[in-house]
Amino acid sequence: IKDVTNSYSDTNFNLVAASIDNFIIESFSQIYLPMVRNEIWNDDDSHLNRRLSIYSIISHILYTLDVLLHPISPFITEFLHNSIFDNNPILAKTWPKSNPDFLDNDLESEFKFLQIIISQSNSARMKGKLKRRWPLKLSMIYSEDQPLSNLIKHKELLQTFCNIRDIKYIDNVDELPVNLSIFPNYDILGKKLRADINEFRRIIKEQNALDLFKHFIINDSFTFKINGTSYKVLKNEIKFQFDATDDYVLSSKSGIVVILPKERDSDLFIEGYLRDLARRIQSERKESGLDPSEMLKNTLIYGIDTPTKKLLMPKLSELKYLVRTNNVEVVDDLNSSYNWKDIDIDGSKLKICIISS
Repeated sequence: IKDVTNSYSDTNFNLVAASIDNFIIESFSQIYLPMVRNEIWNDDDSHLNRRLSIYSIISHILYTLDVLLHPISPFITEFLHNSIFDNNPILAKTWPKSNPDFLDNDLESEFKFLQIIISQSNSARMKGKLKRRWPLKLSMIYSEDQPLSNLIKHKELLQTFCNIRDIKYIDNVDELPVNLSIFPNYDILGKKLRADINEFRRIIKEQNALDLFKHFIINDSFTFKINGTSYKVLKNEIKFQFDATDDYVLSSKSGIVVILPKERDSDLFIEGYLRDLARRIQSERKESGLDPSEMLKNTLIYGIDTPTKKLLMPKLSELKYLVRTNNVEVVDDLNSSYNWKDIDIDGSKLKICIISS
């Protein structure tokens, strides 16, 4: 609110749009909503007050965003306001004010660090062709510069966002399943070493990369002797590259390394399969024009192979919860009286039938 208000005052409308866009995507959509998604879908009466609190927060956020956007997008925001909140014009409303009591700089800093780790985890998944919906057994996190101790209290949250069963914070680089390589930072050292740069490249290849990396953890420089001349090389003048060993995939950026295992056991496989299946059923529900919050009468699934079916059957109650249906049946025969839809789960061709009433 403060940033947007100041940008309006300075007539920096591009910054207004950028601030709102960043909040909607980075904070609201990618942080808050995933945090509370499961609680929203929990119909247990004992969680009613919690659900109502979440709905109230979401309503407040949407209302505030609508008002903040109004000066640069008056027509659509007025339409949304009249459709969702009330028929009084937005211009008659009080402009939102920032409440400093709600600000927590330490928490903001911790969450920015979390977002970097989540982004690195997603990058590692892309490298390993591991879908975000697929749960993984372990994530190893290492940071060169920032202490990981402040993230311990957010471990459960990070597990949820990264879809990881367990997270291990690594303090000692020796524990990482990686190979280290060293490269000169030619942009800096080229000017500094000049004619000796090729000899330096030869010498640095002979160094133990891990030992040199650990040296720079506690020291700012390292002295090399080239052709009788001593050169003090600074930490930013050398680049270290992390490469995961065969069974892992990693993403490294800005001193943060996130490492994930490539393989999944049968439990992790079926959990990922279940989420893929739920997503496709929900997609078909949406395409059929059905309310996503409506409880379905029955959902039929045809075409699942025998090994996968054996793993899936104990998970049907969870699938019922994910797609909000009273019943799920995995069938072996196609009933021609039903309206079947074709879906694809990682190359496996299935058919589903959604019965709403």
